Order: sequence, then structure tokens, then C-alpha cells
Amino acid sequence: LDNKNITCWSIKSNPSSVDIVVSQQQSALAQNIISKFFPVSNTTNHSCLISFIGTNDKNLVDKKIAYVSEVSTKMSYLNCTELSVQYIADTLDIKKLMENLSQVVVNKKPV
Repeated sequence: LDNKNITCWSIKSNPSSVDIVVSQQQSALAQNIISKFFPVSNTTNHSCLISFIGTNDKNLVDKKIAYVSEVSTKMSYLNCTELSVQYIADTLDIKKLMENLSQVVVNKKPV
């Protein structure tokens, strides 16, 4: 994938599978490359990847988004990096999701 300049946003593996997250614009090319090396590949589409930048404390982010109940049901934890916590979201209304998430940013309640 790197040789074809495909950005992998997340890679996770275990003995029976490998999960790779790429953008939808690059997914067809990525699938083509992956199918050459792995006989079985499954594809799942998500509406967006959300990064909470500035912390890698998943528990802190989970507590913050718990204040916005509509948000937590649409997002699934993906990964932590050194300075962010990432989620994937499944919603048809990304604008509404962003509006709800903005409440997390302005929420001054202690956690």
C-alpha cells in the first residue's frame, strides 16, 4: 500500500485477521492490492474518521462524549496515537454529528 501512496489511517492485526483503515477515495485500489496477497477480504464503509487531538486518554474522551448521548451510539473506538484518540462513525448526517460533538468541546463540566 505504501508503494502506491495509500495512506493507512489504522492497522490492527491478530492471528486470524488484519484490519486496515483507508480513505474511500483509495479503497478500490487498496482492495485490489490486498486481494493479491489475501484470498479473503471484507470491506466495511464508514461515514467518517474522527480524531480527538491533544490527548491519548480514551477514558477521558469517552467521559466527555458520554454527555452527548446521540454521539456515542454512532461512533466506535478505532485507535489511540501518541496525541489523539480516534473513532469511526456511521451516520448519514455528518453535519449533525459534528454539531453534537461541538457540545463536547464547549462542555466545561469536570470529568
